[in-house]
Amino acid sequence: MEVRLMTQADLVACQEMVSRSAFFQSYGIAAEKMVSWLASAMERPEAELHVACLDGIVTGFSWVIVDGGFDRTPYLRLLAVDDRFHRRGIGRALMDAMEHRHAARRDLLLLVTQSNRKARRFYESLGYRKVGLLEDYVKEGVHECIYRKSISQRKP
Repeated sequence: MEVRLMTQADLVACQEMVSRSAFFQSYGIAAEKMVSWLASAMERPEAELHVACLDGIVTGFSWVIVDGGFDRTPYLRLLAVDDRFHRRGIGRALMDAMEHRHAARRDLLLLVTQSNRKARRFYESLGYRKVGLLEDYVKEGVHECIYRKSISQRKP
């Protein structure tokens, strides 16, 4: 498995991944819109976009805003794994790479939809803990859990 910086050439694979995703569909996020957001983020110095590849195939991506958590800590804006490649360590590889890049930072933050128990268990297994709840934050009627991992909780 390789985790590397996202390139313009990866956007087609990301678009296909998002178009197949029930999660993105449930939020009403069209694949074309997501690709537009990713392409725009690639131009911003505070954004880090990476892809995970298995045998040369893009199987997941992450989007981190370097000081997006209260203007002081890295914020995982988005983590996506192709539905066809779940449970192969792709999400973990993307998270490990992010944590390694930001090892000198004190905290890492992310949001997880409260009803997404599978994702919540995944982040909790990596040492993140729920520290708050944002009601109706991303979508009306949907609540987002705030997760934090502090340096004291990091696995060696």
